[in-house]
This record gives sequence, structure tokens and C-alpha cells, in this order.
Amino acid sequence: MAVEGEDGRSARLVKEGAIQGWSGLELIAGIAWSSSEELLLFGFQHMHFVVWNVDQRSRILSFDCGGARRPYMFGFRGGGGVYAADPSLLSLAFVREQRLHVAFPVGPEVEEKKTGGGRGGVWFHGREVHEVLLLPGRGEELHVLTASEDGSMKLLQTFSSQIAGAREGKQTSFLCLKTLEGDRHEQLGAAMRCMSKVSTRRSGTILVSGGAKDLLQVFQMTEEEDKVEFRMLNTQRLSSGKKCMLRFMSIETFDLPSEFERSNEEVVVVAAAADDGHIRLFLFNIKSRHWRLVALLSHHLSAVLSSSKLELHGRLFLATSATDGQVALWDVSAALQLVAGGGGGDLFCERDEQLLEVKPVWRQRIHQSGVNGLDVLEEGEEVHLVSSGDDQSISVTAIPKRLLLAEAGGREAPRGL
Repeated sequence: MAVEGEDGRSARLVKEGAIQGWSGLELIAGIAWSSSEELLLFGFQHMHFVVWNVDQRSRILSFDCGGARRPYMFGFRGGGGVYAADPSLLSLAFVREQRLHVAFPVGPEVEEKKTGGGRGGVWFHGREVHEVLLLPGRGEELHVLTASEDGSMKLLQTFSSQIAGAREGKQTSFLCLKTLEGDRHEQLGAAMRCMSKVSTRRSGTILVSGGAKDLLQVFQMTEEEDKVEFRMLNTQRLSSGKKCMLRFMSIETFDLPSEFERSNEEVVVVAAAADDGHIRLFLFNIKSRHWRLVALLSHHLSAVLSSSKLELHGRLFLATSATDGQVALWDVSAALQLVAGGGGGDLFCERDEQLLEVKPVWRQRIHQSGVNGLDVLEEGEEVHLVSSGDDQSISVTAIPKRLLLAEAGGREAPRGL
């Protein structure tokens, strides 16, 4: 079999077939032949850089470098090429935690050196940043949380430096303080898409994040002197299957309403919107670190892109938007009351009944295509819902509060602004 390139040169496929006896590389970054003419593969498996001997069906080297989504390059010290390659001369350079790391084998172990970084570093993530959260800082400093496609969440801090010369003044930059660590076994290969935090009456500030592969994470956030600390409470893939296609796109977190509280429980309500069009309503028990799916909010027929929460006269509401231009409002308090009613008034009663399915209290197609931005605000006797979409338009819709608070929806249509 010959393959001809654009410059007229041709290549011949020498060998084709399955490689047996290995667990598989997710990305093959290069190949080489050893001095004994054995074929070597260089690539990535989950978060590790791996060197695999095809002929011996064995792993020569494995090193945790954060995965292929980070900037990386590898080669052989002393100018060695792909022929007569010696794996002991391999060097791997990659970017992580604002620093350039260089790793190379030393006997059976791998030694790692860090260079650069510090305040001059410019790399925080190796892929797109999907979500940011602003946290209170100290003085002029601010803390920012980021969630990225590379699977990590990072805490950044602003700092100011003086600029001398013709452009004298202050320059504000970011410093990466830490990477939030979940359970790596569950987190492998899962992009982080969304975050939400809530201040609770009993458990302080709770941070919930979601992403690809059915992944949800919960952290408890505390401020100690000049530091912001995060304690990981739970990292869980909600599906036990190996191929998890569900991707959480947006998350909102509520403190549990006092009417449902029990003296021995600390619980937050999590509304997780996914790319299958459903919003899943969970209860997360902070003490037992247990998730419970209590309701399915169903209306959207395509991926839910954004969400926003609102408290109205003591009731919890959720606004969501999807790729088809639809926007919906949900009464979360009513959903919790239905769940509690089905359990004899007990929200925490485990039942084998079919999952409760909830419909929105208001819905409307506002945009011609995807709605990427969404916020909702109480203003006098109305609720103002602002949205922006792929159709390059911004819309503000005024909804009378009585339509949302009434047990049966009214007939008056909301007016666009």
C-alpha cells in the first residue's frame, strides 16, 4: 500500500495489525526503534506519559505529567534519533503549575526538575478555561477559581507590580496558588466545565464542580488568615459504566431550605444541567458525603448551556437555557416539596419509586440558537431575565412575579424589553 503526499513523495505501509497484550495508549506521540531493533511507542495513557515496547509487550517507563492536554515535547539527550534509541536517554518537557518541568529516567525511577514559573509564569491551563469564580481577597488582592478542559481547577491570586520607565505605573497579573485535587482515579480524563458555590448556614461555603464523564466534585472552602483552603469532600462519577457520555454544562447550588432541615443533617441542593437536555436535582449530604438524585427537570430537547438561580419570597427558582434558544424557569422549592410529600413528608426517605419528573413554571424561545449567557434578577413586581445567544442578540424579558408564585400559572404573557 502506497500513500502519496502533497510534494509527490510516497510512503509504503510496511506492517499493519493489532498490538496485542497491552492496555492501550489514548494518544501516540511518536515511535522509535531501540538498538536491538525493537519498536517503541511514546504516548499518553490517562495522565501518564508512557514508553511501550511493542515487541516485548511491556511498559518501559510511565510518568505522571498531567496528560497530553498540557504543552509538552520529548526527545533524546545527546541528539539521539528514532533509530537505535535508548529510553534511558529520554527527556520529557511539559508545563504544569506555571512551571516548565523536565523529566528523565534515572535507573528505575524518573527524576523531575522544575524551572521558570513563579510570578513570571504565564501558563495556568493547557486547554480552554470554561468557568471562573471570583472569591473575596485581602486588601487589593482578589482570588479567582478557574475550571478548564484540561481537567483541573486552579486558585489564582492577583498581584500588582510597579513598572518603571516610560510606561511607569502599576501592572496587575495572576499568580497560581494551588490546583484543587479531587480523586484522581475518578477524575482521569474528565474535563471540568462548570462550578458553583453557596454559603450555608451550618457548613460554611460549599463549592461544587462538574464536567465530562458524569463527574461531580464537592469541596468545603475556608479562609484562614491570608489563605483560602479547600477540603475535598467527594469526587464521584455518577455512572459506573466505563463509557460515560454525559457532560455537565452548568451547575447551581442552593442551601437547603430551613423547612426541610433535620438536626443531624447538613445538606446542599445541587441542580446539574447536562448536554442531554435534563437538569438533575441532587441532595448532597456533607456529613456522610452521599449523593441522592431526587428529581429530573425535563423540558429542553438539546444541551443545556447555562443557568442562574434566584430566591423569591423564600422560594428557590432556577433559570436554564439551551442550544435551541429556549429559556425555562423552574420552582426548585416546589420540586423539593413534591419529593418530601412522596416520602410521607420526609425529604430524605429513600424510595424505590420512579424518579420524580418536574416541568418548568415558565418557558419561552427567546433566541434563534444557543443561549450562552443567562442571569435573573428580582425587580419590583417583576423578575427580569437577561440572556445572550449565538444569534448575536441580547434580550431582557420581564416576568410578573405572580405568574411564578401562583400555584397555577397565569395567562398574562411576559413582555420583552
